[in-house]
Amino acid sequence: HILPEITPHPTSKMVFRDAISKNLPEFLKDPSGLYGLGAYLNSLGRVIELGDSYTVLPAHRLYNKSHFNWHGVERAGDILKHHEKRLDQMLKKLQGKTSTLEETTKGIFERSKLLGSNLYAAMSEIVAHLELLEDTEDILIDESGQISMQGDGTNYKNYISTLLDPK
Repeated sequence: HILPEITPHPTSKMVFRDAISKNLPEFLKDPSGLYGLGAYLNSLGRVIELGDSYTVLPAHRLYNKSHFNWHGVERAGDILKHHEKRLDQMLKKLQGKTSTLEETTKGIFERSKLLGSNLYAAMSEIVAHLELLEDTEDILIDESGQISMQGDGTNYKNYISTLLDPK
C-alpha cells in the first residue's frame, strides 16, 4: 500500500449487483469506504495520523536496490501530493470547457503511454480520480458523460490538506 518508487493503481468504486450484494456481509454492502481512490487516500491519512512511532512495511519491495525500504509518514505524504498533482492537472484541463473520459485521459497522458491496452489502464486511473473530484463536488458528470468543473474546483485541496495534516 505504501511502496517505494511506485504507487498502486487506484481502484474505482465498486457497484455490486443485487444478486451479489444480498450475499455479502453487512460491512461490505457499502463499498464506498473500501474501494476507490478516496478509500486509498484516507488510508494514507491514517498512516500520517499514526505518526513515526509505527513502521509501515511495504507489501513488496521491502528490500530493494540493495537496501531496506522503511516507509511511513513521509512516503504517505509524498503519495498524497502525487495524487493532488494529478487532480490539479485534470482540473486545469477542464477549466472553462467540458470533456469526456477519453478526452480527459488523452489530455493527461502522453500518446506513447496510451498505446495498446494501456489506454484502458489509463482510463481506469482517470475514472478513480474523477470519482474523487465528483465526491468533493469539484466536477459534475452529466448523463451523457460530459465532465465539467463545478465551482472554483478547490474542494479536493481541502480534503487532501486535511489528510496531510490531521491535527
